[in-house]
Amino acid sequence: MPSRPPRLATLPLAAFAPPDAWIIDDADMSSADRLQLYVGAEEIGDAHTDFVRDPASAIVLPFSQRSDVLFFLMNAVVLAVCTKCGALAGGVSNYHPIVFPAHRGLGIGRDFHLVTDENGMILFQPEYFSRAGYAARLAAHKAAVVQAIREGRVVHPENRMRYRTAW
Repeated sequence: MPSRPPRLATLPLAAFAPPDAWIIDDADMSSADRLQLYVGAEEIGDAHTDFVRDPASAIVLPFSQRSDVLFFLMNAVVLAVCTKCGALAGGVSNYHPIVFPAHRGLGIGRDFHLVTDENGMILFQPEYFSRAGYAARLAAHKAAVVQAIREGRVVHPENRMRYRTAW
């Protein structure tokens, strides 16, 4: 059995969201970058199609922090599905999180990081970030650290200092 990856709160921020990360705007993306996102989105869409056909074959990923979006593991893809309308909100394929335009700004990008951490999955490490993606990563780190402190779990000392006024 593979060993469990480290909990997000035990990683210093620089290890999870490097300050020198490559952050791009959609307008700056090369054709290859756009193709990678398209391929990831296609895989997410395919997994969602399988999910709609046979929802019982998906693994529900427990996540305690929201009820308006449910997270599922289907064909090695993490899906975010809106509970109100059943629409696909986004997913993670090949370690690239994608939140579809109609669902952006709702914290789903942050929650992809938190749900994978909460369920002992490998934390994805994209090679580059959109501005919103990097902000989501920063927000996820802070949320994980604050929750860990409140629950009395292990927290990296640097994180305790960084977020000392947040709890």
